[in-house]
Amino acid sequence: MKKLIPLIAGFLLGFSNPATAKELSYNEKNIGVCMAGDWCEGGFPGASYLRVKTKTKGKTFSEFQYGVAFPTILTAKAVTGVNLDKSRIGMALRLYPLSFGPQFEFYGKKKSLTMSLEMCHGYTMKPVGVLFTIGFRKEPKVIRL
Repeated sequence: MKKLIPLIAGFLLGFSNPATAKELSYNEKNIGVCMAGDWCEGGFPGASYLRVKTKTKGKTFSEFQYGVAFPTILTAKAVTGVNLDKSRIGMALRLYPLSFGPQFEFYGKKKSLTMSLEMCHGYTMKPVGVLFTIGFRKEPKVIRL
């Protein structure tokens, strides 16, 4: 009986690995630096608080991030890519500021780290600089009934 209670509790209040879940929503805290020509010569720091929705299908995933940011006020980004053993690799398209580049995610036991390196483009599609970000995520608790 002593072993049965933790087994049932673990089943009801288990943790879900984002790499194997079908659909997931969570929050991300993000910091970064923009080095985009005349905009922020020499680099300009920024931060954001994002809501992230991720869908996985087999070995592939897609996610959409949106939220509040400094200095741009609002930001949104779509990512698509592949799931690896304890990481994800994808290509990101940020809507504002307009940028495109790779995003990497590495998992720990209950937390994950994301990094992206995106080329910023002016609205004439001419490259104007680089945007580097680091994000911190916590795996959500999933209640299974």
